[in-house]
Amino acid sequence: MPGEFKQSIMRSNAVDLAVTIVIGIAFGTIVTSLVSGIIMLPVGLLWKDVGFADHFIVLQEGEPAGPYAPLDEAKAAGAVTINYGVFITTVIIFIIIAFAIFLLAQCLDRVRRQTGSRRW
Repeated sequence: MPGEFKQSIMRSNAVDLAVTIVIGIAFGTIVTSLVSGIIMLPVGLLWKDVGFADHFIVLQEGEPAGPYAPLDEAKAAGAVTINYGVFITTVIIFIIIAFAIFLLAQCLDRVRRQTGSRRW
């Protein structure tokens, strides 16, 4: 049975899929770092605050009562918050990753058409 399993994995594209997933996760980590560490800094400066991820709205005060400077302070106090800064950062990360995948697919499609291959 282990030999059949190994042949099945090698015959299908399971190895290619596993490599693609690992590379995708690593790419996502790089883009997250880029957005959080570089891109969101100018966006945060528009609000006169560098830490854009710390933008939130307090719905219910915690103990001790606010005001809370960073989001971590509000979470530690048990305050109920709407974390719109984190959400906007996540949306920007998604858009960048989706655009990069789109560009990669376009390049691969162009290569496929030039070589006349039906596979990537």
